[in-house]
Amino acid sequence: MKRALSTTSELDTIFDFEGLDCSSDGRLAQTLHFANRFQADEPVGMASITSCLALVAALVTNPQVKLKLLSFLGFQNLEQLLLLKDPKRALSVLLAPAAIDALQVSRDGYLSYELWDALNARLVKLQPKLEDQLNEMLKEMLDIKDDLFAPNQVVPEGRETEVVAAVVSVESISVKWDESLREYEQGYFTTSNGAQVKATFCVDLATREMPSVCFPGGKAVLLLCEPNEETKKQRAMLFVLPNSHDDSNLDKCLEALAGHVKEHGFAFGAASEHNFSFPAFNASKRPASIKSVVEEFVPEIFKQEYACMEGTLPGVVIGGTAFVGDVQHGASIKADREGAKAEAVTAATVEVYRSLSAAPEQFHCNRPFVSILVTLKHGTKEVETIEFVTKHETAATLDLSVAS
Repeated sequence: MKRALSTTSELDTIFDFEGLDCSSDGRLAQTLHFANRFQADEPVGMASITSCLALVAALVTNPQVKLKLLSFLGFQNLEQLLLLKDPKRALSVLLAPAAIDALQVSRDGYLSYELWDALNARLVKLQPKLEDQLNEMLKEMLDIKDDLFAPNQVVPEGRETEVVAAVVSVESISVKWDESLREYEQGYFTTSNGAQVKATFCVDLATREMPSVCFPGGKAVLLLCEPNEETKKQRAMLFVLPNSHDDSNLDKCLEALAGHVKEHGFAFGAASEHNFSFPAFNASKRPASIKSVVEEFVPEIFKQEYACMEGTLPGVVIGGTAFVGDVQHGASIKADREGAKAEAVTAATVEVYRSLSAAPEQFHCNRPFVSILVTLKHGTKEVETIEFVTKHETAATLDLSVAS
């Protein structure tokens, strides 16, 4: 399915709003604030969710709703939005014939196509059974055999004809630490309720130089990854610990980090010596609805009375008022002494309402901690994009198999 692009792009007009003030630091702080709405021990693919909602934003034309959605996503210009483009992230737009017809004749439909094209999104014909279509896509993209979506998980039985579009973000990231940790060591992890459980720790035989940043209530260190040979992007894993050994409130710690980032930025200082270790972990969450979480920030996109897509999917053409029906998200991340692998899928449906240098510091993650997989700005130790956030609070994420 191919749509010819306009010869003169007007994409920048999408961001032409008074009051849209989203600095890079504000965007990163907002991402941490949003991630903190999810449960502990469940990984969250923040870049996957953001890129999926960016595909939705291409359809939103109600000025107030668009302003709120773009502010939530933290993008104030096209250049920032295009940071979501990554060879490891596949974006798809699934369109029913009614949606294709509406986009062709609507006032702003061509802008939707241009933005999707700018993000390298693939245009696909929407099939009658969305879950079957998603499962086949994921088996190909993630090289898996089992279905991730159950029948009628995304679209309840009997409502298939109400879905006119779906947008999907799938990513798979594998990274190697810039310098692997030297060995595994058996030890104990203290959970948030004080229980001690066995864990396999990734440890160094000597101290390691690590950039760090301190903030009120906690500290984060940066474990660098090898740069991607294709894109030259460098990723890193941030490990975040509350200051007090007795403080296991990771929600409070993440909020404090978000406040620090908004006020002071997310750049790490010079490296210093650390005795560093972390438990090998393997956290996963099957796809499930995150509509209630997104609704806290932009409820209007889920309400047909706002007619937020009238400029791209006009009701007179599509047969009703278009709105977002659901957003489903699942993610997994595992890390050991060699590196990490993270995968995520996010899918949103569009439905039609028919009716109407000091001594080495100790930084051992043997108690509740947060892991954050990020992309760094080229040539710096400053965070550009937050990709995966996991609050390791209980023993649910610990991976004892890595040393066996």
